[in-house]
Amino acid sequence: MGLSTNKLFYVRNLQKRVYFPNDELIGAIFMLEKFLFDNYSFTEEVPLKILKQKWIYESIKNDDYTNDITKNFLVFKDLKIKKNVLELIETFSAIPNLVDKNGFQENFVKFNKKFNFLINNKGGTLVTSLAFQFILLIYLKKFQTDYLPNDKYLNANKNEDLFEIVFIEIFKKKNTFNISKSYYLLNLILKLIKR
Repeated sequence: MGLSTNKLFYVRNLQKRVYFPNDELIGAIFMLEKFLFDNYSFTEEVPLKILKQKWIYESIKNDDYTNDITKNFLVFKDLKIKKNVLELIETFSAIPNLVDKNGFQENFVKFNKKFNFLINNKGGTLVTSLAFQFILLIYLKKFQTDYLPNDKYLNANKNEDLFEIVFIEIFKKKNTFNISKSYYLLNLILKLIKR
């Protein structure tokens, strides 16, 4: 059974369709990112968060792809990929809550690097920015904060992914947790026309 990409956040769904149209591994990596982000807490150490991260780690480690969540990760069965995926989950699990800003940033940067390594493992060219991943995380969690990690990608440059640039720009301008897909697509088209 193939991965249901309609469960992905619309920016990730577009990236998957444009850059990796038939790549189930990338779809699974994006789904894993969504699972980890959905189960993260900014403000406190929540045992449920830790249990869910441990559960997904153990399921992948033991090749248990028998439920609605883990069936999306069957492609991780390959031993080399599995090793990298498990390291990604471990790295994400080490991210403290935002009370420890230095620890948060340090571990989030490590997560971003491992994530990019995984999505480019087969010669891909997408480099997801730290700013986009952080904004995606706070957007999905609807977490209000003035904090943004120090990041060379905070100011858009020509090497940055256009799908991510547009989302970052809208979020920074609007500062809302309700960016509709149609509004995003309109801004994306306008940005493409200007290029």
